[in-house]
Formats: sequence, C-alpha cells, structure tokens
Amino acid sequence: MGNASKIALAGTPPEEGPSHSAVAYWRHGSFGSYRGFARQEACYGPIRWNSNRKECELNNRTALASNVRRIGHLDLAGAGQVTVQGRYAYVGHMPNRTNLGTTILDITDPANPRSVATITLADTASHSHKVRVVGDLMIVNHERNPTSIGRRAEELPRVRRELEGALGRAPTQAELAQKLNVPEAAIDELEKQTRSAYHNGGFKIYDISKPAQPKEIVHYRTGGIGVHRFDMDERYAYISTEMDGSSAISWSSMI
Repeated sequence: MGNASKIALAGTPPEEGPSHSAVAYWRHGSFGSYRGFARQEACYGPIRWNSNRKECELNNRTALASNVRRIGHLDLAGAGQVTVQGRYAYVGHMPNRTNLGTTILDITDPANPRSVATITLADTASHSHKVRVVGDLMIVNHERNPTSIGRRAEELPRVRRELEGALGRAPTQAELAQKLNVPEAAIDELEKQTRSAYHNGGFKIYDISKPAQPKEIVHYRTGGIGVHRFDMDERYAYISTEMDGSSAISWSSMI
C-alpha cells in the first residue's frame, strides 16, 4: 500500500456536521465523490491530517494492532462490509469507478483469497456496501451515492416556497444558496437532482446456493435514498429504511 494509505470517513460533508458513520473506509488513489468528506478532527493517533490534500493519512510504519498477523491480501475497489460464511467471504463495495456492488471470495486458502463472483450495478447512481448472509440467501443494500451537496436537493422545493412567502417574490440563486448553506454554483446541480428523482433505493436478495453463481431473487424498493443498516436471520430481515417506522420483512413473502 506504499508508505501512506489514504483514509476518509463515509458520510455527510463537513458543513453538515459529523459523519453518520464513525467507521473509516480504505481507498487507493483518488477519492472520487468522497473527496472533502474527511474531517480533521477524525484524524487521531497514528492517523495524521494532510493539510495540503485535506485528507487523513495513515502511516503504515505505525503498528495498529498487536498479536495480529496478516496472512492474505486482495485489492478490491472501495471495499465495504465483509461477511464470512464457511469457505466464502462476501464483500460489499463503496462507490467505485467500476460499479462493483458485491464480490464473493473463495477463502479456502486464506493466504490466497480469490474472487469467484462479482455483482456489478447497472444503476450508476447507487452503491451496495453492506452485505449479510444466512444459509443460501444473501441480502445487500441498494443506496443512493452521496454527493458533495448531500441531500439538499430534497430541501430545495421547501426552501424555495419559504423564501417566496417571506420575500413576496421568487428568490435568487444567491438567496437559495445562502439558505441552504451551499455555494451559489451548486444550485444548478440541486435543480437537476430535483428533476431526476431517485427510485432504486432498497435492498436485493440473492440465491447463493452456488456462491460462484449468485442469482437475484428480488429488488425490494423502500423509497428515499434506500437502505443503509440492516440485519437478518433465517426468516426475517430487519431493515432501517425511510419508510414510516422500521421494518421487519419476512423472506417467505418474496421467495
């Protein structure tokens, strides 16, 4: 990984406050849409703040753990959550240039893990960075990619109405930007996002009775930006969504 590996926090941009997740993710090379999401206060211990690049960096020469020895390594773009069952590891992916959604690895030989299946996303506006497995079923989330202006596109219609009521006229882009706490140049992008609603948020269930040949069973749409955190057992999936309340969903209604 070289002398230093870049590290950034997944979550909201600095102007929106702390990240919704304190878990850092690894990326090699460019951070893509996540550039600028790292916060200086997130850098601590062996993780130092690079004031030139506005990123956190980890000095690999600093020991992060004791009594732990790495026996295998495999580079995967934007790797996220990892679930292990038997001889296989199931890896979700953060947004990445190749649209990887989920990778299934054969870890029979831990020193030489190998990819046996890759699920890519046809929807380039989404990512699937979480994965859970029980028996022959795998569930992955389907969530909208974050942007440098967060979810302010959803706030734009309300803010516009409020300003029109207060001003007695249509607000200017500068007034909208000030109210939304974004650069004025971002208003055009917000307008574009408002016109192109996101409909693919939710989760997918796969048949992994043959791990090297995963088969999609269903794409269950939940609205909003989709599913972020969830868990599952032999019968139910416990989903945190933007539907009213939380959801416990039975497999039997889908497969």
